[in-house]
Amino acid sequence: MKTEQQLVDEIVSRITHLLDKHDATLIAGALTALGFQIYKTLLSKKEFLDMQQHILKRSNEMKPFQERKLH
Repeated sequence: MKTEQQLVDEIVSRITHLLDKHDATLIAGALTALGFQIYKTLLSKKEFLDMQQHILKRSNEMKPFQERKLH
């Protein structure tokens, strides 16, 4: 079984490959939708709503990627 860091590295590598071939907004949209579907499957309704609120509250703290131009 892979470590968390190995899994993150693999996902980033695959996303980077997709970004070389496809529009970044399509990739971001697909990843966001899939992430929400996974959370909705795993979490109770209250936990899911709490997670959404947490993301919204922290959205101003999110920084754009600096290392790569996505468009």
